[in-house]
Order: sequence, then structure tokens, then C-alpha cells
Amino acid sequence: MASATAFLQRIFSVIMSFLMTFLGNFGIVSNHFDTYAAVKYGDGAAQVMDIYVPSGADKNSSNSAVLFLHGGMFNDGSRNDMKTDCRNLTNKGYVTAAMDYSYLDQDGVSMFSQLDEITLAIQKLTELSAEKGLNIKHLALAGNGAGGYLAMMYAYTNTDYAAIDIDFVAAKASPTDFSPSIWKGTYSDAALAKLISKLSTVTVKTEDVTNNAKNVRDAVSLISPAAAVKSGKPVPTLFAHGGKDRQVPYGNQGALESALKEKNVPYTYVDFPNSDSGMKLDIMQIAEYDEAMLNFCAKYFA
Repeated sequence: MASATAFLQRIFSVIMSFLMTFLGNFGIVSNHFDTYAAVKYGDGAAQVMDIYVPSGADKNSSNSAVLFLHGGMFNDGSRNDMKTDCRNLTNKGYVTAAMDYSYLDQDGVSMFSQLDEITLAIQKLTELSAEKGLNIKHLALAGNGAGGYLAMMYAYTNTDYAAIDIDFVAAKASPTDFSPSIWKGTYSDAALAKLISKLSTVTVKTEDVTNNAKNVRDAVSLISPAAAVKSGKPVPTLFAHGGKDRQVPYGNQGALESALKEKNVPYTYVDFPNSDSGMKLDIMQIAEYDEAMLNFCAKYFA
């Protein structure tokens, strides 16, 4: 009976979350936050973010924030895709922000330059905190797809550059290991060579991927969150994958989980067995992930 009750409660929470977001979008119900839209965090065209602040946050001596990054396989998507995630969490009392970032197919853009953009966005968030008296003391990074990937890479490798410590990271349907053995069948060797080259700035040819050459292995180690876990900062991690995801192969789940276990990093994994990269077809798991996100906030923002 208890499990049945928990099941119904989770489904109800998901339905209510969707309903309240839908009604809020049309002004039928009030959202309890202020929005700072299209805030520039840098000089680039894509360097823009939206920031959502709970009403009365300036009266708190300490606030926590979550910065969201959108998905789109590095060349698509926008901060608007994260609006629902931001609004739902802000209505729970947390400052949230959603940032755009430069696409990988643009000249001069790599994983490293995208991580630099996260540094700039965090700096802008802290500046707004000081300007508005928001007293942001805690920060997490979260995202979907490519955004979750960048959130993990930043949390594991770049926190020393952040204006505020990263308390945890959350990622849905995100790449964690670019080893060709995991991606064969999803990307052609040529497409994977191009992606690894762009992310890492290491020249990788199609035949290098086919043969899993040393330059490929070195580049993969440089750009994979699963590898970064082993040498980077142990940041608590929440992540999820879809069992029918055809964009990010399911093997990515095992690669990251193995690395987190090996380094004794606290983590929670939520499996979406019936979902693709959209993560929409498993109602119980949607509620489970949302509940886990709130649990991470309560635990690691304390």
C-alpha cells in the first residue's frame, strides 16, 4: 500500500508541475519570482542569460542558485528550453538561471571556450547577487544533453575558475564518454572524428577513430566527464539516461557510473527505460528525478 501511495503521489506531483507551469505561462496563476531577462554575461552574441529570483530573496541572509544549460547536441537549442526547469525550481525558493552559449560549429568554439562562457555566466550571476542583495552562497550546475555534458565537465575540472563553489551537478541525457566503442552505430566514424576534433581542438581523422588511435584516446580522455571524474574534483552528481536514446548511446550511463563509484563520488542515477533524449515517456522517473533534484538542493546547499 505504501509503495502504491508513493507512486500516486509522484504522478500527482508531475501532473501538478506541468499544470502550474502551463497556467503560469498564460498568466492564469502567479509565479512567485522576478525575472531578469536577456542579461548579457559577455560580449558575444550568444552570451545571454535569463535569471529567475524568488520573491523576497533579498531578505534572506543566504540563497542558493542553479545555473541551467540547454541541450541540442552542441549546435542547437536555447536557454528558453530550460524555462520550465527554472520556473519550477524558483517556485521552490531557489534562484535559477538559464544561459545560452556559443555553438560548436562556429569558428573558434571548442569545449574549452564553452567552459569559459560558464565562468563568465557565473561571474555575472554573482555580480547581480551583489547588486540586488541576493546573497547567493551556494551554486549548482544542471543541464540536458550537451548542456548537462558541459555542466559536468565544468564541475569536475573548472571549479577553480568559478566565482562561487559548485556544490553539485545534475545532467539528463548527456554524453559522458566519447570512446568510439560506445558511439559506433550512433555516429559514423567521420562524424565522431569531427565532433571529437571540435570539442578537444585535437586533429582527429576518420581513420583514427576507426582504428581507435592514440590521438583519439588522448582526446577522448580530455573531453569525457567519465575521465574527468577520475582526476578532477569529487562533485556530487545527479544524472539520468533514456533507455531508447538514439542521440546519446546508453553506454554513457555505465561509463559515468563506473567512474563515480571508483572515486567514491556521491551520486544518484535515474534510469528512464522507455524514453529517448527528451526524457518524457517515464512518468515515475520524471517525478523521481525531480524529487532527487530537490533532495540534492536540500542536502548540498545546506
